[in-house]
Amino acid sequence: MTLYVQYAVESVNRYYKMSKKKREWMSEQEAAVLLRVSIATIGRWRRAGDGPAYYQLGGCTSPIRYRASDIAAFVESQRHGGAITKE
Repeated sequence: MTLYVQYAVESVNRYYKMSKKKREWMSEQEAAVLLRVSIATIGRWRRAGDGPAYYQLGGCTSPIRYRASDIAAFVESQRHGGAITKE
């Protein structure tokens, strides 16, 4: 696992532990911070269909929401090359 992937997965895990309840949903801004990209980048990924899965409950003017598990899955899907590690 690359250092960036490890950092991102650890960030998502820390996000889960921020409160007593698991914080399942996060805003676009929170997702961008976890992924260490700008809000513009995550928005561009979303429009192109290249980024993590997202939800927009309530119509096109409702805020975008991401699930922490979808962010972690997206990060894992971005792994390229290198040795295969068994965990």
